[in-house]
Amino acid sequence: MRLRLAVLEDLMTPPYTVGDGSTMTAVTRFGKIGVLICADTFRTELLQGMRDAKPDLLLVPYGWAAPEQQWPEHGRDLEKHVRQVALFVHCPVVGADLVGEITHGAWAGQVYGGQSVGVDREGTRLALGNDRDRDLVMIEIK
Repeated sequence: MRLRLAVLEDLMTPPYTVGDGSTMTAVTRFGKIGVLICADTFRTELLQGMRDAKPDLLLVPYGWAAPEQQWPEHGRDLEKHVRQVALFVHCPVVGADLVGEITHGAWAGQVYGGQSVGVDREGTRLALGNDRDRDLVMIEIK
């Protein structure tokens, strides 16, 4: 099966290179780890492909941004979305977000608010990073 990854071409200069979704997981000594990037988690066909791959863990770097005044509430939307992804894919998910202001492009002035989140396969929160501040959080996933 060939999948077209979600590419937000209008937000990046130069734009992302489009992949085909054929290498969404890697097998490591820790188990099978899946990787999707940000907007990929809004594409049902990509989530279905990930669920079919049966990863032991899904890692998702997010660029979850909003105007400053929408934080910390906007971070709760990220946590809710990561929970939905975990329930759909049936595995723990770590959603990592940036911290800082976007200074160029279509989203200039918006803020990445952190609040990275880890949830188990049932969507239960295992960890939550700081709001709009750097943070290092370690969790154990069995």
